[in-house]
Amino acid sequence: MTATSNWQKVVTEVKADRRRGKRVGITYPITIRGISRGEYFAEETRTINVSEQGCCFETTHHLNRGDIISLEVRGRVHLGPSTFEVMRTAGGPDRWVIGAMLLETANVWGMSFPQQKTA
Repeated sequence: MTATSNWQKVVTEVKADRRRGKRVGITYPITIRGISRGEYFAEETRTINVSEQGCCFETTHHLNRGDIISLEVRGRVHLGPSTFEVMRTAGGPDRWVIGAMLLETANVWGMSFPQQKTA
């Protein structure tokens, strides 16, 4: 028995953006807090992009996938901090780019996002 594949379909699926929401390339000043290498830290940094479900940001602290952090948008302190889980890390050793997922239901960014297209 021979297995056949539709390679074009496979290539299309691999290239597809599998994220749950649309990213918007916008910079927000943020304060992140958490534990890095066993020590508490607080750092003022900025987002690279955001989505309804999370964000990507830069940090000087080494974080690992699964770490839980607090993130607060500076200037919007009336909303308080939100809880995020680190999903992806890249870079190092002095600068890291972190992808984090929001763990609560909140409009952290104070904006509306485009609806995700359904197939």
